[in-house]
Amino acid sequence: MFGGGKNILKSKEDEFITKGYSWIETEQELEQTTAPVIGVFSDENLPFEIDRNSDNIPSLNQMVIKAKELLSDITNKNGDITGYILIVFAGLFSEAADNRDLASTYHESISFNDALNSVLNFSNSNEKVKDLIIAASGYETSGLTLARILYNGTICSNYYPSVVSKIKKSVDFMSTEINKGFDPRTVIFDYTSIEITNLEEELLLNTTNQQELNLLIGEMICERACISFDSIGITGNDVPLYVYTTKPLICSIDDNDDEIKLFPLENSIVSKNENIHLEKDNINNVNYCSNIGKSKKRLLITQKVVLEGFFQVNQRPSKSMRNQLAQELQVPVSRIRKWFQNRRCK
Repeated sequence: MFGGGKNILKSKEDEFITKGYSWIETEQELEQTTAPVIGVFSDENLPFEIDRNSDNIPSLNQMVIKAKELLSDITNKNGDITGYILIVFAGLFSEAADNRDLASTYHESISFNDALNSVLNFSNSNEKVKDLIIAASGYETSGLTLARILYNGTICSNYYPSVVSKIKKSVDFMSTEINKGFDPRTVIFDYTSIEITNLEEELLLNTTNQQELNLLIGEMICERACISFDSIGITGNDVPLYVYTTKPLICSIDDNDDEIKLFPLENSIVSKNENIHLEKDNINNVNYCSNIGKSKKRLLITQKVVLEGFFQVNQRPSKSMRNQLAQELQVPVSRIRKWFQNRRCK
């Protein structure tokens, strides 16, 4: 087990060691450890990736690579063990989105993507490995949108990733510094290159609640980047499910449920889409389902142009907006909702 929580688990260290576990707390110890092992690399939660001290705390990718290595060794050396389950939980992603923290949301996404790619590469590099890899989200949070209604009421549809690329720390780190008594204007500029206004400085000085400070700083950054979060907490939108397998995959879909869909991940694909089928070219050892489910009338080019134009302004239209689009385009509301969901996954 690798992660944080040293304050909670430290009292159990002797007990773990007595039972044969190695106890490690640094990145250097992780590189040299053997199984079974307990690795606790921070007192509480692991830090956001953007805040991580790479000299002492391993990345999610490093922990995943080591876990795969140790579990594979156990499987190969012990004939009684024919397989294993590896669970990777990237829980800070939702916390970053709840904080309106664009930079942390980005870095947590990249961190998980790197770890997932390492698992895929490990599986593809060994012909004897028969893996089933599933990547899923528990829920969507906060509704990230690459457009924004600015403070003055104008609509900004051109977002600025350069604003996000200059950020060096999480909003949680910055709000902690401000609560310690450091000058808000200096803290924000040092870690974001943003020069805040007098009004924004006054708001920061008069806010002591950590979560409220996080949201204030996050909104200041979003305003400059022309990016917005359209809700607080869980949105209720559908989330994608990604599946990859190195051995034949059987697809079974309930005809009574028209919403089931497995999105593609690398080469192994099973999909329920608009009466399409998947060719076997360059797909090794993968069975596929063709012509799954009911045939649907395809969207017209003119309808797609309207939807694409709307998508460039608002990637997550509200229910009332979806109803209006469905009425204007004369298609079912469910098609509008699924079109936006699929478009966001591209």
